[in-house]
Formats: sequence, C-alpha cells, structure tokens
Amino acid sequence: MTIIHLPNRPARDVAPGAASGGQFEDAAIVGELAPLLEGARARGVADAFEATGQGAILLGGSGEILHLTSAARRLTAGLLRVRAGHLLGDEGLDDSTRVNRALARIIGDALSGGDGVETILEVGAVRLAFRAVAFPGGSRNARQLLKAFLLVDAAPLAN
Repeated sequence: MTIIHLPNRPARDVAPGAASGGQFEDAAIVGELAPLLEGARARGVADAFEATGQGAILLGGSGEILHLTSAARRLTAGLLRVRAGHLLGDEGLDDSTRVNRALARIIGDALSGGDGVETILEVGAVRLAFRAVAFPGGSRNARQLLKAFLLVDAAPLAN
C-alpha cells in the first residue's frame, strides 16, 4: 500500500492495482506530482554518484548544471566555477576563454548524444579528463530534467 499526500489534498491510501476515485482525479494528481518527479531521477543519479565518490557533473537540456558531486568540486576547485548555472573556467585563469570554449564543446558532445567522447582539458597546471554521457531516454522525455552527465577525473600528466 502506498500513501500519497499532496499539498492541499488529504492523504489517501492506494492499493497497488486498485481502481482510484476516477480518471480525472488521477490526472490531477499526476499533474501535481509532475514537478516533483521531474527532478527525482536527477536526484537519484546524483545520490548514486555521491555514494560511489565519482566525479560527475549532471547536465540539463541547455547545458545548465543540475549537480556537481563532491568529488567533481574537489577536482575542479580553483579551476572551474558555476556561474548562472553554467560551467566556466575560473576568472583567475590566464586562458579562461580557451577553457570556456573547450567546456562548451565537451558539454555539447554530451547533449548531442556523443556517448563516450573523452576529452583531456588542461587547466592551468592540471589536466582533467572528461567523459561525455547522454542520459538514456533523456532527450525523448521533455519532463526529464537530466539530459546528460560528464564524468570527470584527474588525468595523468603528459611526459
């Protein structure tokens, strides 16, 4: 049995497979739940990445940052920043324009379905490895906020 409680509605019990109070009532409930469910998958994916300690950057449809994992924050501290919801090179970098162009390309690869595209980005004296991954079904579902993610890790220094 599931207990559903929505703001401004009394809680109600719904037995799995049971008929509800009517099709229109169910549609109203789904409509009210939609904003909550849109971010649920993104939150679950973010929690999974956090639990595994993976550096990951979760992306919305226009390349906006939905979440940076703690590992991603550590790896990019002082190198990259989020401004107005977008990932940019830190203002203190001498080559922030180059870094911003590279980030736009990396994010574009992820959003265009370029699964597995790997890019090494040199930022200052640090090399970061990014792997673009389109989220399964994200592009087909307009309500799904999470469209792609970037896996990020420190890359070995060039010899």
